[in-house]
Amino acid sequence: MNGTQEKLQQISEAPVEEQGTHLEQLLEQLLEKRTNLSMTQSGFEPTNMEEAWRFAQALAGSGMVPDKYVGKPRDCLVVLDLAKRLKCSWLAVMQHVYNVHGRVSMEAVLVIALTNQSKMFVDPLEYEVRGDDARKPDFSVRAFATRKSTGAVLYGPWIDWPLVKGEGWHDKKGSKWLTMPEQMFHYRAASWFVSRHCPEVKMGMLTTDEAAEIPREPVTFDEAEAEAKEQIETEQGSEVVETPAETPAAPQDEERSKIEAEKAKLREAEAKAKAKGKGKKAKAGKDKDAKPKYHCNKCGKDFDVPNATDVVKGVQCKCLSWATVPNEPDPDDGDGHVDGWPDDD
Repeated sequence: MNGTQEKLQQISEAPVEEQGTHLEQLLEQLLEKRTNLSMTQSGFEPTNMEEAWRFAQALAGSGMVPDKYVGKPRDCLVVLDLAKRLKCSWLAVMQHVYNVHGRVSMEAVLVIALTNQSKMFVDPLEYEVRGDDARKPDFSVRAFATRKSTGAVLYGPWIDWPLVKGEGWHDKKGSKWLTMPEQMFHYRAASWFVSRHCPEVKMGMLTTDEAAEIPREPVTFDEAEAEAKEQIETEQGSEVVETPAETPAAPQDEERSKIEAEKAKLREAEAKAKAKGKGKKAKAGKDKDAKPKYHCNKCGKDFDVPNATDVVKGVQCKCLSWATVPNEPDPDDGDGHVDGWPDDD
């Protein structure tokens, strides 16, 4: 019989009026015990999601963690999970793991530490070096170690200047290959050794230097927008409010738009018709005020008789007399007829 069963047995033997109080106290003790983090030689060890979340919140509120994790319990929760998988301290992960161009990467020094404590090799990583000056073109480095299970000596690839220049590592902005080449040779040699012989040590991740040297792929507008939202959320420490997508116009809205367009066309047509009507009236008034085109010198009447023979034969009045243009004197003999007209003798 365990402790909980014994306490339940004791509660059942207590007076009825006291059993309720004893049960509440026991429940509180059980809940407190369930949510308490256990302390081991490796530090706090969360045993479930609730404990891990409470631990992440505590870390996010601490001033001992790096600034990029302060006030960000979600990032701290990811760190706790990664530390568990890498079998190392969460503080080591916080100090040596970064997000580089969207890739979770670790510093080479953490890769070396994880390899040395993995107990896969007889001794820590060692290095074979050629050349005396890391700045000279004949300098090269490779890492090696003896596997504990087989006793075989394993070697990593040679890292030399032709490789460095061929891959363009030294040309990157802020590259350490020009300022601290010897250290970079050892870091890269160790990383490539692990990638070849024991990639599980770093879970297949790149080092921060390797991730920074990989050209970024072009991103689409949606990817850029998502990255911008994620950056804003990271900087503000709050959830991003999703911008609602544009709602397609409802059928009744489309119908209303069509009606408005038709009304606009009708108003435009009416305005043109009114303008045209005013033009006709103005022209009619002008024609009304204008004097007749022709004048008969015989009967004294003015009249308009458009005729194709105006120029050739002149214009004849109803009184059978030939007429001239009003107010224009007879260009010849003053008889009221233009010279050369049919009635000229």
